[in-house]
Amino acid sequence: MLTMSTYRKQPTPGARAVPIEDVASGSAAERDLCEQLKATYTLERRLYEAKLGKVNKRPYSPHPRYEGKVTEVTIEDRRGKVKNTWLDIVRVLYPSQIHPCLYVRVIFRGIAGTVMSPPYPDQLVSKKWLKFFREQSELLATEIPSQFERQCKFSRSYLLRYQQALGYDFQSAVYYLLTDKLAPLSSLYRYCLATSMLREPNLSKIENSALFTRVANRNEREAVIQYTCFSSDYDSCWGEFLPTAFSKEAERIYRGMLSVCITGEGGEQCQFNGQG
Repeated sequence: MLTMSTYRKQPTPGARAVPIEDVASGSAAERDLCEQLKATYTLERRLYEAKLGKVNKRPYSPHPRYEGKVTEVTIEDRRGKVKNTWLDIVRVLYPSQIHPCLYVRVIFRGIAGTVMSPPYPDQLVSKKWLKFFREQSELLATEIPSQFERQCKFSRSYLLRYQQALGYDFQSAVYYLLTDKLAPLSSLYRYCLATSMLREPNLSKIENSALFTRVANRNEREAVIQYTCFSSDYDSCWGEFLPTAFSKEAERIYRGMLSVCITGEGGEQCQFNGQG
């Protein structure tokens, strides 16, 4: 199972100095984790809804009640106990060495492509989702080497067929591979292969580098989302196939995505290309 001692720290939107208040409000460290958790859940929920094709006038934002804010609208609201759901989640997960942000990201990765609906914040640490996280964290991490091998094998077979059987040149064969929507390639793999065409020894073999620059740009954001969740695993398994300095660039991009969620604005809808 993924633990904080095993896996690299998740990208965050930046340090936020918070004064220490009463126990109910949490310590400075807990409040900082709550901000990170809220931003991560917001981002994952927006990405999830965008993939489903949902178009909202305003992007998803968690209800203020999850922060322990009083929102007396109905009689039930007045009778209900006010509590900080984000803080409760942090206090359940952190002692178990599970980073709350990683927890949320694994759950959303796990339900992708299934009929399962994402949990609301107050459902996150139920027995069902704790069990789901344990199962998915092991599955997703252990699949990284085999998925990489399968994608490499498919690519070699595809290029061989297009070049030898169909007579395409190297540039065209790689470009058709990268733009084939039915090819079982992740956005991260497409991005890495596209950027590999922009450096030697491949660069001297192509005539139109702009083709691969466009492919890389189309897949960059989803590649970042995929990579940053299990960055240490991808680094060790994919090695030199990852672009130089991609780790820092991916973290910078992901931090920017989180920052939009923290401001509470971000009116543009998330756009997707390729496969996650």
